[in-house]
Amino acid sequence: MTYVAQFSRRFPDLPFGSVNKEHGEFLRWIADIRQRLAIVVDAPIQDIIAEYKEYVKLLKQFIEKQKHWKVFERKESKSPHFPGEKLKELRDAFDDITIRMNRWRCKLDSSLPGKLGQIADWINTAEQILARPLGFDRLKSSPEENIQRFNQLNQEHVAIFNDKESILRSFQSLKRDASVINKQISLEHLTNLNERLDIIMNASEERGRFLDFEELHWKVQKFFEQLEYFIMELNKKQGDIHHTERLYDEFKRKIYEEKLPNCIESLLPELTRRSQSYTQLGKKDDQVAREFHIYGENIRKTLKSFNVDLKAKEHMLQETISGWKVYHNLYDSLENWLNEGEHVLRRSSEEKLVSVNTRESGEANATAEMNSLLQICFDKLQHVQEYLPLTLKRNKIMLGHLQKFDDGIQKCQQWFNEAKQLFSRYSIQVPVKHIEDFLEQHRNFFADMGYYQSLIENKSKLVGTMKKSNENFIPLNFLPVDEQYKQLADTFEQICHQTSYWEKEFTLHSQLWKGFHQRLKYLEEWIDQAQEIVKEKHEDSAYLIQKHKNFFQMVDDEILHGFIKSGRELLHIRDQTEQKEIQLLMDTLESKWNTIICFAPIRLLRLQYERVECIVVKELKQAEDELNDELRLLERQLDTVDILRRHNEHFQLNNFHPTIETHLRNLHSYANDIRSKDKDTTHENEQIDQRTTKLNDYWARMQAKIDNVRRKLQTIPKKWQEFEEKFHLVETWMTTMERSMSDTMNTEVSFDQYKLTVNKFKV
Repeated sequence: MTYVAQFSRRFPDLPFGSVNKEHGEFLRWIADIRQRLAIVVDAPIQDIIAEYKEYVKLLKQFIEKQKHWKVFERKESKSPHFPGEKLKELRDAFDDITIRMNRWRCKLDSSLPGKLGQIADWINTAEQILARPLGFDRLKSSPEENIQRFNQLNQEHVAIFNDKESILRSFQSLKRDASVINKQISLEHLTNLNERLDIIMNASEERGRFLDFEELHWKVQKFFEQLEYFIMELNKKQGDIHHTERLYDEFKRKIYEEKLPNCIESLLPELTRRSQSYTQLGKKDDQVAREFHIYGENIRKTLKSFNVDLKAKEHMLQETISGWKVYHNLYDSLENWLNEGEHVLRRSSEEKLVSVNTRESGEANATAEMNSLLQICFDKLQHVQEYLPLTLKRNKIMLGHLQKFDDGIQKCQQWFNEAKQLFSRYSIQVPVKHIEDFLEQHRNFFADMGYYQSLIENKSKLVGTMKKSNENFIPLNFLPVDEQYKQLADTFEQICHQTSYWEKEFTLHSQLWKGFHQRLKYLEEWIDQAQEIVKEKHEDSAYLIQKHKNFFQMVDDEILHGFIKSGRELLHIRDQTEQKEIQLLMDTLESKWNTIICFAPIRLLRLQYERVECIVVKELKQAEDELNDELRLLERQLDTVDILRRHNEHFQLNNFHPTIETHLRNLHSYANDIRSKDKDTTHENEQIDQRTTKLNDYWARMQAKIDNVRRKLQTIPKKWQEFEEKFHLVETWMTTMERSMSDTMNTEVSFDQYKLTVNKFKV
């Protein structure tokens, strides 16, 4: 018999197939919740608020079961008695329940009315996109494939998340609308949407910056792999002159026409900016951030090494081609000389003799002229020989200076061009998030400004050094160098001016926006707290009054005035559309503030009225109960002295009448204040008047009843006393009569005594 069969026989109440008791409980719970979800997920919604509460209750239960399942899985995965396929069945079951719970939540979200439903649908779509994996291994794909895929992912990301700020603003507006909460949506549902929206805002920012970096990363990698492969070709053994010339032509095409190193170098600043943009996120994948940083550093170091290697390879190719050309020229000259020698050797002896005589006569005539020419050449050669080393030394020094001057100019020009392109993309009339991105991008890019300033200053010093080293030689034309330096310095000065301008603009706008939103947050929190206090219900009215006084006693008007001031500062620097939005927000919140400030004193008066009203009703009810008890005791003919003492203690000694009169005067005072300050809500004021009149009538009836009971308690003891006195007389008379009757029955007395007794009896 298997272990499962043995267990099933031991615990017949657990589901079939249970391995142990805990496993059986999991199976039973899974079957129950699947059955419930199968019904509720597809059923139409009758009451969305009630159904969401049911969803929350089941969700809490599911989360608790998931925790137990994780513990169970870790424990049983190490057990030799628990089959692995059973664990997989449970894992698949929990995954299936997760999917069904999500479907239920999506159904509830989609059923929300109006704008809330649209926002909830957007949240669900955004969550699906954020949860979706890349779908490919970027490290095993080619750069071209990755460029295409990440470009598509980026477009999809922008299409859904480009409107996230407007979605957030709309949701915040709905969240503050009192007509929505617990009417169109439950507070728990609204809180859940708010939490999910916060998660989406952070996760979408992280995913967006990840996709931005990856899209540029693979563009850089595409150029880098081409350059790396070409350098590997250059490192191979060179062939003949034709192979070397083809290789040099390829070098010039890739380096000077396609400009592979320049393409990579031009993308590196933006790659660094995007890497830093991802790294600066509060919530990010630290491993990915490290990979981005390491990749950028490796590309920068490798490119620097490649540039040095490419210069050496270019020089080597030129030297190799030049060597091959010298070789071929010498080879051709030797071949021509050998051919001419063979031709001379083939001529006859007479031709050789004539040729020799002719040559001797010509040489005799030209000897004198050649000697003179040789002397002139010798003198000039000696002069050149003396001056040439100095000139060569000067030229060599100048060449070194010019090479130093040229070093970095291309990089500087590229930085200038990138700075100008960056300036061209700047704008103030964008959402605040873009302004902060611009400011961050601006600071990251121009963090290297000191380096380029030092570079240009070094060029200035180098020009001065070149001019000074040429003072004792033939003058050189430094005009091209001066013009080139002036152009560099003027461009750098313009960029410095624009950098300072945009830094101030972005900082000012960012500070204004941050100040505005910070004050907006303070104001909204105050309004929310004030509305909560004004609408709060509690059995203890004294608690509500004290809480109301504590909150509204010291209202800081700067909360509103500071918000209005910061909003007005923003109005004149934003475009017309945003001006309308800001003005509408300012007007709405100012109206809410004024409404609360006007309503708060009236609310306090109503609370104080209700508190006194409650006290009066309670006191009168207790008094009425006391009077009824006293009347019941009186009916039972108990000791009226004790009842009267009790009555006096309650209604005389405790200042009952003055206390109630004071409360009623306060009640009238509060009612009059409410009526004078709140002239809009006439219906409620009329109700307060009716309640006040009703209490006055109640008090009048109670006073009459108190007086009536007191009179009864005071009258009955006197009647009892009169009754007892009369009863005592009757009792005395009866005793006398009984004694007289007894005396008449006595036969032993004398006749005179008997006659006297009879006479007394007659009397």
